[in-house]
Amino acid sequence: MTKLTETSGAAKSRRKLKVWQWYLIACLVAGGIYGFVSEMDFALVKSPVTILIVAAVVVVFAMVVSLIWMNEIDELARQAHYEAWFWGGSTGLGFLLFLMLAAPALPGLIDFQAIEDMMAPFAGEGGAFLGGVMASILILTLCYGAWWIFFWLRKR
Repeated sequence: MTKLTETSGAAKSRRKLKVWQWYLIACLVAGGIYGFVSEMDFALVKSPVTILIVAAVVVVFAMVVSLIWMNEIDELARQAHYEAWFWGGSTGLGFLLFLMLAAPALPGLIDFQAIEDMMAPFAGEGGAFLGGVMASILILTLCYGAWWIFFWLRKR
C-alpha cells in the first residue's frame, strides 16, 4: 500500500494565504504603524525625503505583488483584466481628455476651491494637485471596473 503524499489543489489553497491576502495584511500593518508613529510627531516621519522613500517602497512592493498575482491567476481571468484595462482604461482616458479640453468651462460648474480645501489636510498646498490625481484614478478605476464586470457578464 502506498502512502498518498499529494493533496488536492483546493485543499492546498485553503491552507496558505494568497499573495493578495499577505499584501492586504502588510498594508494594514503599515497603515497602523504610520498612524501610530505620525501621532508621535517625529520629525523623521514628516521629512520629505522619508515620505518619498516610503512612497517609492510602497509602489515597488505593490508592483511586485501585482506581478506575482497576475502570474497566479488563470488565463481567462488574465484576459478579463487585459480587456478591462484596454477598453475600460481607454474609456476613462477619453473622459479625462474631455475634462481637460473642457477645463475652461469647468470653473462655472465645479467648486474647485471646495475640492482643494477637502484635500488640503492630506496634501497641504498640493490639495488641488491631489484632487486632480484622485479624480483621475477614480475615473479610471470606475471605467476599468465597469468593463471588467461587463466582460464577465458576457462570458456567462
